[in-house]
Amino acid sequence: MSRLWLDAEDLLAIAVDHLGPEARVRDGGILWAAAQRPQALLGGRSVYPSAVEQAAAMLHAIVAWQPMESWNAGLAWVAVRVHLRSRALILDMPAGDRLRLTDQIMLRSGESAAGIARRMAPHVREWGS
Repeated sequence: MSRLWLDAEDLLAIAVDHLGPEARVRDGGILWAAAQRPQALLGGRSVYPSAVEQAAAMLHAIVAWQPMESWNAGLAWVAVRVHLRSRALILDMPAGDRLRLTDQIMLRSGESAAGIARRMAPHVREWGS
């Protein structure tokens, strides 16, 4: 992917790459919305200005809105890594922390994209550092 933003087709391709023919979209509109969320503008300003906030918004959307019939959390974390990598960033968040965060989002514990970004930020570093 050489574009700056993932789209719904990219997310579907990621799911198919990992699940094969078992990848099934539950709601295409939600998949599209999840892909678009990091690009959101309000009053001409980015709702999610940093790469980490953008990744957190997409993670939240995919996990909470569940556009796929299965593997939403896996798709979300791969999408986060692809998004950050396209901006020369790497996420080194321990698996246990990722699992807890995903569980909290799925349980609708009130975790916002901003809160998710704050939890992810200490685990993000520049590529090559």
